[in-house]
Amino acid sequence: MKVLILSPVLLLTAIVNSFSTQTLSSIRFSTVVLNGYVPDGFTEESYKKFKADEVAKKKAANLGRMGPKGFESRSMQSFQEALERGEADHLMPVFNAQEKIKKGEIRPEE
Repeated sequence: MKVLILSPVLLLTAIVNSFSTQTLSSIRFSTVVLNGYVPDGFTEESYKKFKADEVAKKKAANLGRMGPKGFESRSMQSFQEALERGEADHLMPVFNAQEKIKKGEIRPEE
């Protein structure tokens, strides 16, 4: 019987304590020391120098020089005009092309 009376009291105490705020004196402050990452085999200075050299190599590589050259976007109207002049071909495949050629729906050039 004592256990049945004691357990609701403990439960009620736990609930009340979970909603109460802590006083400033009960909060503990800790100091955190932040250390940087230095791989094995490097000193802090040599690793900084190594990273600076890597950045310089990356800038000197000029990776943009291998990018697309001469691409010019055009409008749908200019594409249609080029199709009419015969300068551009159809860009999409024709499905069932052999059957459509036999029926006479399309020419073999298309």
